[in-house]
Amino acid sequence: MKQIRKFTAAVMSCILCSTVMPFSVFAEEPAGTAAELPAKYDPRTEEPEILTAVKNQTSPICWSYSSLGCIESNLIKKGYADNTLNLSEAHLIWFSRGKDSPDDPDDPRHGGGKNLGKEAYRTGSYTINTIAALAAWQGIVTDSDALTLTQTPVMAESERYRSAAHLQNADYYKASEKDGIKASILKNGPMILGYFCAENYPLSAKAGYYNADTTMEAARRSDLAGGWHSVMVVGWDDTYSKDNFTVPAPGDGAWIIKNSYGNFQRSENGYFYMSYYEPTIDEVVSVDMEPVTNYGAVRSYDCSDLSTTYFAEKNCGLMLANVFEAKEPETVTAVGFFSAEQIPECKICVYKLDPDAENPEDGTPAIEMTADIAHKGYHTIKLPESFKAEAGQKYSVTVRMPVETIQPAILDTGCYKAGVSYYRFYTAEEEKPWKDCFRAGRGDCTVHVYTEYTGEEKDPFIKNADGTLIDAYPEPLMRETLRELDTNHDGYFSREESAASYTGVIYDINRDGLSDSRDLTLLKRAILGLQESGSGYDWKEADIDINCVYEYNDVHILKCWTLQKSTKE
Repeated sequence: MKQIRKFTAAVMSCILCSTVMPFSVFAEEPAGTAAELPAKYDPRTEEPEILTAVKNQTSPICWSYSSLGCIESNLIKKGYADNTLNLSEAHLIWFSRGKDSPDDPDDPRHGGGKNLGKEAYRTGSYTINTIAALAAWQGIVTDSDALTLTQTPVMAESERYRSAAHLQNADYYKASEKDGIKASILKNGPMILGYFCAENYPLSAKAGYYNADTTMEAARRSDLAGGWHSVMVVGWDDTYSKDNFTVPAPGDGAWIIKNSYGNFQRSENGYFYMSYYEPTIDEVVSVDMEPVTNYGAVRSYDCSDLSTTYFAEKNCGLMLANVFEAKEPETVTAVGFFSAEQIPECKICVYKLDPDAENPEDGTPAIEMTADIAHKGYHTIKLPESFKAEAGQKYSVTVRMPVETIQPAILDTGCYKAGVSYYRFYTAEEEKPWKDCFRAGRGDCTVHVYTEYTGEEKDPFIKNADGTLIDAYPEPLMRETLRELDTNHDGYFSREESAASYTGVIYDINRDGLSDSRDLTLLKRAILGLQESGSGYDWKEADIDINCVYEYNDVHILKCWTLQKSTKE
C-alpha cells in the first residue's frame, strides 16, 4: 500500500461504546520491576505534560477517544509532538468502521470489511478493530487535517492512507498484570482500558468508581443495565483508600482514569479513580507509535473487522502465511502480525517462491528467525536482514507457533481472494498440508510485511551535529515549509535565508521590525486562544505553515528559526 502522508464518558450511562476484545505484545517487556515502580504516578502533576485535553463524546464512540488519546500521549512522550496535539476521531471512525474496505480493486485490502457509512459515527467498536485499521496505516491524522465529527463526513478515498504516525505494537495485558500495566504506562504512556459501565452507578464524593454488584460473567451476558465503555488509564495510586468508593473495595489502590465526557458528575475535571478490584476491567492495551519515516509501505490483506478463531484441531502446532507479489522492486525489512496469545519461540520465515508455487513454502527459505512474543497483540518485528524482491517476484511470510492444546488465531472475518492467505497444522510426527483460507472458508491471515523507506522518499532535512541525516520530524507541513526555506540544504533555516526568500520580516507578528521571542509568545497565546491587549500585531502572520490553523507546527518553526537551530534541537 502506498504511503500518502507523513506526520509532523457520563461515565455511568454509556451504552455499548466499546469493549476491549480479549486478545498484548512484544518480545521486549517494559522496563521496571515491582520494586522499582513508584507507589503513585500521576502525569497530570508532572512535566512535561503528556496528556491532551479531555474531550466530550456525544455518541457511543468512546473507543475512538480512548485510542487516539493514548496515541496522542505516546507521540508526546516520544518527543514527536506536544500536548496541543489533537488527532481526528472522524478520520479513524470512517476508515475503520464507516468505509473500512478500499474502493480500489488493486488494493490488497479491497473487499469485505465493516462498511457502516455514517452509522459508524453512532456505533461502538472493539479495540482490535482500531488496532487493525492503524496496522494497515489507515490514519491517524490531526483534527485540523480532517472534517469534524459534527459533520459526520463521508471522506474521500484519497484520505484513506494519510498518516501522521504509524502503529508499531499494541500490547494487551490482563487486569491481573498490575505491575506490567504500570511499567507499560511508564514506558509508552496511557493505555486503553475497557470495563462494564453500570448505568446510573455514580462516582463517589472522592471521584472513585467501584461496582461490586457487577460480575464479568454477567457483563458478558449483557443482561445488565449499562454497557461496555472504553477509557484511558493514565496512572495509578496505591494509597488511594478503599473507603473512597461508594462501597468499600477489598483493598486500597486505584487506577487514574481519563474519560471522554468532559467534567462529568464528581470527576476531577474529567478524571476519576477506578479500584484495582473493579471486577469488569477487561484487558488493558498499550500502543506504541513511530514516525511515518520508519518504513516505506505496508502490505496486508486483512480489513479491520477481525475476530479470534479457535480451531477444532487439538494438540497441534499452527502455521499462518500470506503470499505477496512485488509489483516493482522492493526491499522487505520487517514483518508484522497479530497473535491471540503469548508465543514462545515463534518462528518466522520469508520464502522466495517458485514461479509455479502452490503453497507458501514452495520455494527457497530466504530469511529465518525466532522471536519470543511475550503478550497477545500486534507485533512489528525487524528482520535480521533485508529481503530484496524483483518486480513480479512472489514471496511469502510464514509464522510458526508451537504445539498447544488449543490454537487460537486472530483472523479477518472474511477472505476475498484465493492464493494469498494460508494456514496449516503440524505435530511432532506430521506436517499437515497447507489450506487456502479462501477455499476453506476462513478469514485472511493477519500477517503484514513492511518495505524499506527508500532514499528518494527520505526527507533530506534535519541533520546531526556531524552532518549525518537523522529521522525527520513527522509533520509534513512543517517539513515542507522548512525544506523550502532551507535554500542551501544544510538542515538549518537561518535569518539570511529568510531575508533571501521573503520580502520583509514575515514572522514579525507584533510588527516591531523584528522576529524574536516576543513573536513566539504572541503565537503561543494565539494557539491557546488567549487574548492580548493592544493592536500592534497581526494574528494572520502567525500561521507560518499557511494552513489556516494556529498550531504547534507554527510554534516549532518560529522557535527554531528565532534560535537558529535545527528542528531537532
